Amino acid sequence: TFVILSAFFLLIFRPLLMKFTTNKPHETGMKGKYIGKVVKVISPITKTSGAITIYGERWEARIEGDGEIPEGADVKIIRNESLVMFVENVK
Repeated sequence: TFVILSAFFLLIFRPLLMKFTTNKPHETGMKGKYIGKVVKVISPITKTSGAITIYGERWEARIEGDGEIPEGADVKIIRNESLVMFVENVK
């Protein structure tokens, strides 16, 4: 009886449970934790200097191209190279 009921419930309930418990892959590492996040500028960012804060951590930041992003502005992290985050201005 146990084997028959187990097989029956497996055939009936497994497809229903699979619909509700699908595992969605999530990003890990730098891409999952930092890339794409909007953060605050704590030191004006230029091509050669600047800093941001994310999750209570201070990171060196740079922009691609010319210009400057002032302190207190919101920026989006687009990529990282070692310990430097590259950001773009949030419009």
